[in-house]
Amino acid sequence: MAGVLFFSLATQAAASTNQAEWIARASEEILAAFPRIDAFMWFNCHKPEENEPDFRVIPGPPESPDPAIVAAYRSAWSDGSRTLSRGVFFASSPADPTEIDRYEIHLGHHDRVGWFESFSSPFPAEAVEAVQARGSRPYIMWEPADEPSDRPLYGSVSLLPLINAGEYDALIRQWAEAAAANGQPIDICFGHEMNGHWYNWGYLPDNYYGNPKPIVNENLVGHNGNTPKMFKNAFRRVVDLFREANALNVTFIWSVNADWIDDYTVSFPGLAYVDRMGMSGFNFGRRWRDPNNVQWDDWREFEQIFGPWWPGNVGTYPTLANLNSLPILVGDFATGPPPPSVPGDFDHDGDVDDDDLIAFKGCDAGPAVPVRAACDGRDLDRDGDVDSCDFGIIQRCHSGRNQPANPGCAD
Repeated sequence: MAGVLFFSLATQAAASTNQAEWIARASEEILAAFPRIDAFMWFNCHKPEENEPDFRVIPGPPESPDPAIVAAYRSAWSDGSRTLSRGVFFASSPADPTEIDRYEIHLGHHDRVGWFESFSSPFPAEAVEAVQARGSRPYIMWEPADEPSDRPLYGSVSLLPLINAGEYDALIRQWAEAAAANGQPIDICFGHEMNGHWYNWGYLPDNYYGNPKPIVNENLVGHNGNTPKMFKNAFRRVVDLFREANALNVTFIWSVNADWIDDYTVSFPGLAYVDRMGMSGFNFGRRWRDPNNVQWDDWREFEQIFGPWWPGNVGTYPTLANLNSLPILVGDFATGPPPPSVPGDFDHDGDVDDDDLIAFKGCDAGPAVPVRAACDGRDLDRDGDVDSCDFGIIQRCHSGRNQPANPGCAD
């Protein structure tokens, strides 16, 4: 995008070393190089069952927040001439204010409060009103899945054909009429990260990343038989039904997963249907294996997630910025804790000793066995399993208690 100066970090190791530094740098990067971003939603959630790191800035009791992270977050997101609108996602329904209260006591008021709903639920009037009563705007991730929204959705049957056939019109109208009756501003993000294959509405082929890349066009048949055109039509149908109900207080967000390959613009429903664009991405915080080949789960700066991944690559933000002039929101993002500076130093105390061996024990499930949530970070060679090869790395890195380990021990 003309006029945008990126930090050129795509093939360099990340500059930050912890979550507080990452937040401060993310704020600096957004304010300096991402002028179209005016708002964000922090993903203050932890889903160990999905093998994700803990993205929470404010953990739940009895844990205490890290003062450095709190200070970095509170002082970020404004440079005096420009201030980002702050929002936050929670794992639990905002109808219960406990988690929101704890978050805002430490970090102050947030303009948006978000959560997830599915097509198995009626309009969440209680949660919407609870957020509005706090002076915040509800931000609902409406997942086209006919199952509880807290369950893993990969592999489920796609509802897109059913939505397009009108079989969910009654539910959509109920939501639309309730939203119209509410009358206050509400954000709805329908089918986020549709350009992936991990949700049942995603249209990317399941083998997309491991094989020669097909050209993504609106008729490409991908996960669950979905196509970008099917998603566009479902998005438009939802918006049309809301407009029929005069729910003009609802803002609709089209939000993609930050990616470097597929052309997700083919799923854009059109300016007549989208009020705001969004993009989501996370710093998963794994240790870099190849500084010249950035991976999605490496410890990455904000610019490395949403800007170009390598020289010549366009990046998600420039793609959206060139697509149209709609405002851009970081639909959900966060950083996990940093990786150990030494492979196998699971307790982050600078050595690899018997405590780390104990932390590894029980995770060695063998070749080709998916890593369990409780064993996150034990896949030291990053081949998708925890096996004897990973144990071999620990053996090579073992330094003994209080003896600094060699950061290059795994090489």
